[in-house]
Amino acid sequence: MRVPVDWLLIAIVGVIVLALLSDVTNGFHHAANSVATVVATRAMPARWALVLGVAEPVGIVPQIEGQGTLR
Repeated sequence: MRVPVDWLLIAIVGVIVLALLSDVTNGFHHAANSVATVVATRAMPARWALVLGVAEPVGIVPQIEGQGTLR
């Protein structure tokens, strides 16, 4: 007996997977920009900036927006 394919469920899962991949890609780009800015302005040593760049996409470092409000 054939099991019916639920195309709506497959589409929803596909959209969720694409959204998560987009979020991960955005996180890596944001981390690279953060490291480049910190190193270029010499706000912290390059090694610490690399640690920040590795920790940020993972979600360890909270992101600060605007006037010091945490997101």
